Amino acid sequence: MSICLSSRFQQISKRLSEKNLKHSTISFWREIREDYDRLANLCKELDSNISPLILLSYSLNMFYLLIQLYHSLESISLVTEKIYFAYSFSFLIYKTTSVSLYAARINDESKTPTTILNSVDSSLYNVEIRRLLTQISLDKTALTGCKLFTITRGLILSVASAVVTYELVLIQFSSANLYGST
Repeated sequence: MSICLSSRFQQISKRLSEKNLKHSTISFWREIREDYDRLANLCKELDSNISPLILLSYSLNMFYLLIQLYHSLESISLVTEKIYFAYSFSFLIYKTTSVSLYAARINDESKTPTTILNSVDSSLYNVEIRRLLTQISLDKTALTGCKLFTITRGLILSVASAVVTYELVLIQFSSANLYGST
């Protein structure tokens, strides 16, 4: 769903970049703004319907990722277990990252028209362009996890830093237990 929605936002940006903006009328800008508004409303409707699934998906992905990290501290003796662990851990990271990047594209593509709209000549600037710029800048067009988090590119870095912090805490506790037991 996120791929389809982001490609629709991309179509609006493409229409703006292909159009000779010097010969555009106010009806063209109204049409662009209404298209953008319909897409933003569709994104909000989609978010309200699949938001619990997004939250569940992210929760399960994080749970399995943390479980994998916890088990990584145990010594693995068999080669097949090492291969399985490496494959399953890398697949889990790949899956979580790619789902996040595809969902974050909605937010990225919804903000793309601002660069084109900000470069419109001041003599051509009109009320519809101002309305569209205001809507793009004030409207948070992105998928969320039950409004607890918004899926953007920054979320991926936040999750990665939380996982690294968790792993460091686990390493500290395991080394403290190792030295404390001797």
